Amino acid sequence: MENKQIKLEYRRQLLDLLNDYPYPEWYERQDIRKKVERLGTLLSNNKMDECHPLRLGSIQVLTIQHIHDLLELGYTKKHICQAAGISKHEFSKLKITRKE
Repeated sequence: MENKQIKLEYRRQLLDLLNDYPYPEWYERQDIRKKVERLGTLLSNNKMDECHPLRLGSIQVLTIQHIHDLLELGYTKKHICQAAGISKHEFSKLKITRKE
């Protein structure tokens, strides 16, 4: 999923929570408040490539979970490939493996 689509999904989840638990209910329920705060943080992330860039070759071992975490944080596929020293084609093979 592209960053734009991910953010749309986060917005949908946030709106669903806020509709189901109007203020002050969502704020008083710690489990719901944590979800709202986490979604807010994820939505506020711009491209991490620009504000917290990864150094070229800084990723020595690239796992599927690591890719998922980096994408969730807002890093682009291109930036992850550069940091891991792999091509876009190699990255797409990893993505295909993940779907299976």
